Amino acid sequence: MSRTGLHGMMAEFHEPGALVAAAREENIPLDKDTVFRTFTIQRINMTWMLTVRAHDPQQAARLADLWVQAALP
Repeated sequence: MSRTGLHGMMAEFHEPGALVAAAREENIPLDKDTVFRTFTIQRINMTWMLTVRAHDPQQAARLADLWVQAALP
C-alpha cells in the first residue's frame, strides 16, 4: 500500500529512511536523530506547515524538498 499526501509526510517523519538516503545521495549529512531534532510538521487551520532548520538556508530548503519527494509517490 503506498503512502500519499499528508499520511506520507507523517510516515516519512516518523520513519525517515527514504529521506536520509536521498540526502546522503546529495552529500548532505543527515541521520534519523537530526530529522527528529530539526524537522517539524504542524497544522495551522487547514494548512500544513513543514519546517526544516539548518545552518545553511539553501540546505534547509533542499531537505524540505527531499522530504516532500520522499513522502509522495
